[in-house]
Parts: sequence; C-alpha cells; structure tokens
Amino acid sequence: MKVYFYHTQDLKYIYRSWNEGRFPGHFLYGATHLPRYGVDVVVHKHKTIQNRVRRSLYVAWRVLTCREHFDAIYATKFNGLEIIIFLRALHLYPKPIILWHHQPIVKADSTMREMVAQIFYRGIDRMFFFSERLIQESLKSSKAREERMLLGHWGADLEYYDHLMQDNPVSEHTGFISTGKEKRDMPTLIRAFSATGSPLNIYIAYNACGDNYLEILNDLRPSSNIHIQFINGLIPHELALKVWGAQFVAICCQETNYTVGLTTLVEALAMGLPVIATRNVTYPFDIEKEGVGIIVPYYDSVAWEKAIRYITTDTEAAERMGHRARRLAEEIYNLDNCTREVADVILSFEKKKQKEPEPQTAETPQPNAEPEPQPAVKPEPEVIVKSEPKVIVEPEPLPAVEPELFVEPEPVARPVVKPEPTVKPEPAVKPEPIVEPEPTVEPEFIKKQDAGKAQSPLDDAPIINVEALKHKLGILWSKVAPAVRNIGQYLPSKEQVMSYLPTKEELADLWEKTRQLSVRIYGKVKDMIVGVKGNK
Repeated sequence: MKVYFYHTQDLKYIYRSWNEGRFPGHFLYGATHLPRYGVDVVVHKHKTIQNRVRRSLYVAWRVLTCREHFDAIYATKFNGLEIIIFLRALHLYPKPIILWHHQPIVKADSTMREMVAQIFYRGIDRMFFFSERLIQESLKSSKAREERMLLGHWGADLEYYDHLMQDNPVSEHTGFISTGKEKRDMPTLIRAFSATGSPLNIYIAYNACGDNYLEILNDLRPSSNIHIQFINGLIPHELALKVWGAQFVAICCQETNYTVGLTTLVEALAMGLPVIATRNVTYPFDIEKEGVGIIVPYYDSVAWEKAIRYITTDTEAAERMGHRARRLAEEIYNLDNCTREVADVILSFEKKKQKEPEPQTAETPQPNAEPEPQPAVKPEPEVIVKSEPKVIVEPEPLPAVEPELFVEPEPVARPVVKPEPTVKPEPAVKPEPIVEPEPTVEPEFIKKQDAGKAQSPLDDAPIINVEALKHKLGILWSKVAPAVRNIGQYLPSKEQVMSYLPTKEELADLWEKTRQLSVRIYGKVKDMIVGVKGNK
C-alpha cells in the first residue's frame, strides 16, 4: 500500500537531512519508518505560502494531479488540506484521509463556521491525538466522532539520539536548558533562575505565535547566569547537541488547551534527562507519576525556585529521574511504536478493500461446490457458465454502486401509476393558498373534476402555481442573499487562481505525453485488428 504524505514543512530538506543523520525522524510522524511496515510513501512537494486559501489551492492541485499512484493521504496537520477534506466529505474524493489533530475539537465562534466545520470533519477518516485528554475534550463537540479518533503514542527517534550521543560524548553534563518557541512563559522562567542563580541556556525564536520574545526578554533584563540565543529556521540537530550537553531540561509554558512543549519533553526522555515542566494536563502522561521530573503550576516562579533547588541538590533523585525517562521512551514513547500504530490504521483501509469483493468471490466458488451434483443434474453447469461472465464483469467495476442500481429501477417500474396525477392534481395546486390572487382557479378545477372531465384540468388549469413559486423563491433569496454577497471576500482573486494553474510548459508536456500515449494505443488497436483479420 502507498500513501501520499503531506507535511507543512520542507519535506525534501528534512528527508535529505534525516538520511544524513542530521534530523530526528519523529518530526515526520513515522513517514521515514512506514516502509518497514509495508507502507510506501509519496512525498508532497512543499511550497511556502502564507495565505491559507492560496496554500489550500496549491495543495489540492498537487494532490489531484499527482502522477504517482497512492491509496490514501497521511498528513501531519490538516492545514492546507482543507479543499481535499471538503471534497472527501462531499463524497467527491475517493481516498481515505488520515492525519494528526494537534488541538482538541472545539465549537466554532459563529453559527456559520460551526455548520461548515460539521461538514469538514466528515471528510477526515481517522484522526490521531497526542493524549487521551485531547480526545475527551474533543468528544464534547458534536463534530467529533469517537470511532474516527485514535490515541497515538508519539515519541522520539531513538536511533537518531543513540547515534548522536555515541558520536558526541560529554564528560560532564552541566546546567539547565530551555528550547522551543511556541507559547513559552519567559517571565516566570527568568524570575525563577535569577533568584536561584543556577545556570540556564535559553534557545528561542525571535517571534512565534504572536509572542515577540526579543522585546519580552529585553524588558526582563535577565541576570548573568542566564544566557539567551535566538534561533531561526529548522535546526533540531544543533539544538539536540546543546540539550545533550545539559544536565536538566526546563519546559516553562503558558496555559493552553493542547500539548505545548511535548517535542522538548520526548527529546528529554530519549536522552535520559530529568525535567522540570509546567503542569500541562494535556500531556500524554503525568511527569511526576512516571518519576521523570517535577511539575510546577502555571506562572508560579516561587514553585520553580523550589523545584530548581531540589533537583540540583538531590543528585541521586535526579539520576533516578533520568533512568526512568529513558526507560519510558524505550517502552512507549518512541518513533517505532508510533509508526506501528499509524501503519496499522493505514493498512486497515487496505484490508477493507480486500473484504469488499468477498461477497462477489463467494459466488465464484459455486462452480467448485456444484461439480458434485453435476452428474445428477446436467443443466446446472450450463446455467453457471452463462452467469459467470455477468458475475465477474458487473460487480467488480461497480461494487459500491450495485445497491443503488437495484434500488433505482423500482420507482421506474411503476409507469402504470403515472395516470393518477391526471386525476389527482390537487398536490400541484395546493401551494395556491400561499398567494391569494387567483381564487377562481381552484373552484373551476374542482367543478371540472366533479363533472367527470378528468382529461381537461391539464389543459385549463396550471399544474405549477407560478405566483406561489415566486413568493417562495423571494423568501429564500432574502435569507441567502447576505451570505452570497459576502462570500466574495473568502474567494481568491483571478490572479491568485491563475498563479496556480499549470503553465504553458506543463500543458505542452502533458499534451506531448497524451499524444504519445494515443499513438501507442492506436498502434496496439491496429495490431489487434490486423491480427484478427489474419486469423480469419
């Protein structure tokens, strides 16, 4: 089986860096290890586009025009896949979509957005969540479907970290380190370490998720034991080397409803480093219960001071935390376990496809089961032979349409009942009471019916009340018009759409390949015709 792997980052760069041993594989959510479990990967061609509509158009174009065959879509996020997911929800896209949902499903602010979201989530076949808490919070929303929600044990690439630690031995691990850029609580962290004097190295972006850390840290004026370095771009390998040289990991985050800081946490587990972290209830496990670190409340610098002093003075407790952290990573939270869970879900759709033809193949064994009575009843094999081509030809191309084809002919098979509307056209005239300008039509029509002239109503009285129809359409338009007028602001401009249409070179290439294919088909058909004539 093969999947189309979609990621919001530059996959070409990440894959190349991972093959060189300079990028941890868990950033690709198992895509690097899926071939080990029988799932091949088609890599999405990334392009950095900030505008959400333009990005969705580009991704949809790449998915729908992908020349390589694939059976499903596997994505790290739904950002950019909106158009494909909507097509899937409307049954216009046939392939299943499996993705990771980073936040809980919540109710939208407006009624219109909630209605759109109700349709949107129908287009996602399976969703992986990072913790059970996220699943429980999502189930409070009417959009969530429990049968489509799964818990994924996302963890670090232990092979990568094992090589990193072996190739870069450290004589002595010293100090604390804080990495990450999303929703970090710098004021609480700076105040706590300024009070304790423990060495702290902070690696953070200039600006992330609306937080300008450059201004925040300049206003805080950290003490001399705190060293700050601003980072830019994807440099997980360089940061992992810095983390490996530290003795403790500090994860100080703002209060959120999703797993902020989880990447830093799983990296600390892989390296066997003790952790001090803010109490985030959406984490997949309890840090203190697992014995891998200390938890402190949100925005509590005093609690941070106590935790720092405890973990730096009790070296034996810190060592136990580090050993338990590595063991937890080896047992549960690692890339191999995560990839296995993802592969099982992806392959389950292949198994469903294999099970669908079973009712059809159940009919084909009949010739194998019926040869026993054949000597007694000779006509039976003849009937079976005649039916075989029908069973093989009809169900296989249209396995999912068969029930509809058998249901539709039933109403068509009742043409005898059609004359009744000529005798009972009342339902077509009933809308007249809505508009009261033609009261004379209904009495005349009834009188003619009473007179036994059943053939004249279609000639003398209209079947559709035009005025009533206009009235209903007017009411409907008054409700729909505001939304139609405002929809323009959500649609891309003509220039934006044209920028993602195929270029002349791409069209010329497609035309040339189509022409070559048609020539090959023509040649094969011609050879077949000549061969048939030669046989005659």
